[in-house]
Amino acid sequence: MRKLKRLPWGLVFQVAIVINLIILIGEALILAGAEFSPAVRHAVEVLYVRPPFAPLTPIVIGLGVGALAVWIAERFFRQLYLNLSTLWALYGSLVLLFLIKTVFLMIFPAFLPVLADFNGSTLTGLVLGIFWKGRSHYR
Repeated sequence: MRKLKRLPWGLVFQVAIVINLIILIGEALILAGAEFSPAVRHAVEVLYVRPPFAPLTPIVIGLGVGALAVWIAERFFRQLYLNLSTLWALYGSLVLLFLIKTVFLMIFPAFLPVLADFNGSTLTGLVLGIFWKGRSHYR
């Protein structure tokens, strides 16, 4: 329990907040593009609705978000020492913010876009992305 208290939670949550803001902006841009462009609308439909890609899309999104989180932490939060514990803390903080986003979406359904939602596939991809990109920090 002492190790858990000593983790740099403030920096880890800052990384998670930056990642969630990037996700929100990206989702808003994609959904705005889908509203105004038939080509973007078709691409979103193929990736999120149709069978060959629809089951894989949440995993790939989670993988990308996890890898982006580690990259942002490495690049812009140099004072954050990345090791196995901080990578798990990063995963936990991202999951918590995804959960808060999902609850917020339940309260205000028309407010937030839902391309990166809180489900098992996205969370699996998130773990894979964080630990694939962060593999040099725990070996």
